[in-house]
Amino acid sequence: MLHGCTLVLISIFLNGNARADSCENDNCSASIDIPLISKLNAPLKAELDITSLTKQLKELIQKEVKVAVSIEMKDLLENILDKKMQTAVDSLGKSYNLIMSTFMQKIEDGTAQIEESVAVLYNKTVAFDRKLTELEVNTEKKNTFMMSKQNILASDINSLTAMDNKLVGEIEQMKEKQKLTESKMSLIESKVISSTEIGNIMKDCNDVHRTMHESGVYHIYPGGTPGYKVYCDMDTDGGGWTVFQYRSGGLVSFHERRWEDYKNGFGEVSAEHWLGNERVHQLTGLGNNVLRIYLEDWDGNSSYAVFSNFSFGDESSNYTLSYGTYRGTAGNSLANNEQFATVDRDNDKYPGSCTRNSRGGPWWYRNHCGYSGLNGEYVKGGRGLKRAHGIIWEGWKGFEYSMKVSKMMIRKI
Repeated sequence: MLHGCTLVLISIFLNGNARADSCENDNCSASIDIPLISKLNAPLKAELDITSLTKQLKELIQKEVKVAVSIEMKDLLENILDKKMQTAVDSLGKSYNLIMSTFMQKIEDGTAQIEESVAVLYNKTVAFDRKLTELEVNTEKKNTFMMSKQNILASDINSLTAMDNKLVGEIEQMKEKQKLTESKMSLIESKVISSTEIGNIMKDCNDVHRTMHESGVYHIYPGGTPGYKVYCDMDTDGGGWTVFQYRSGGLVSFHERRWEDYKNGFGEVSAEHWLGNERVHQLTGLGNNVLRIYLEDWDGNSSYAVFSNFSFGDESSNYTLSYGTYRGTAGNSLANNEQFATVDRDNDKYPGSCTRNSRGGPWWYRNHCGYSGLNGEYVKGGRGLKRAHGIIWEGWKGFEYSMKVSKMMIRKI
């Protein structure tokens, strides 16, 4: 906008009917004609020098124009800047709203995922706690069970230790008795004039029983001199029994022995031993014999089986065992008219090998390896091996119980 004074001067300059001489290059005439009216209304004419006025007016106009243009430009620029600023602010606001909306949506989505993950983790934690609790309970039960087993095992060990100590004591007593018996035998032998008389007097324990009445080791002469030592049971059923098998304690292995071992015998006659098949055959050839089997379980209970007309064949018959009738409390589990079998002489009638398959040890077996086997593996406690493994007498304890003590002995009648 131009100032008011400037407009007045321009108006006078343009509408005052003034006339000026022509101007060139800013050099105008020095005067202009200005019509005047006198008081008498008579036209007058005057000349006015406008050179200086023109210059001042031009400068004023230029100045005012510059100011006006500057103001207009400033207003225009401010208006443009305001519009751009507003546009930018609006755009920034929209962008901000969009960004914030997207960010909030992502936060909401992330929060939902986090909540879902937390829920899954919580469920897993609950399940883990439950399993951990179950594991602790099961561990406690197992610990209790193991402690109970350990206590039972400790008790069994103590019992076995006591039994071993008792057995050692009994062996020592038997050795003392053996020494006493041997001294008595030496005394008796010193009184006998000839070896022929000795053979005629003491062929087996039944002969010894006529003069000696204590159980122990004696020297007998079933075929004359030199004879051999046997253990005589003078306490059972009237005494006079010649023992050819005795097991108690498991210190001597029976079930892995071979044919020659059983033929010739093994062990000590004062303790666990097998007298030998050749000697048993010789003893049974002296006359009519009775076989008596003594059995004892791990609870101290005992049972017996007695067989009449007992005979024991020679090696050519594979030491065939035979008997007449049975009586007793253990039940009849002994095979009759069967050959003796070992792991290296498979004389049983089973398609396989009873001594190898059942661990019943060398014995007289029926068709299916059943009923008895007193030379099997020694099992402390009586249980723990497979069916028919151990010192077995089915008629008394079945196929899954192994005896603590077994004794086989014969007596001539």
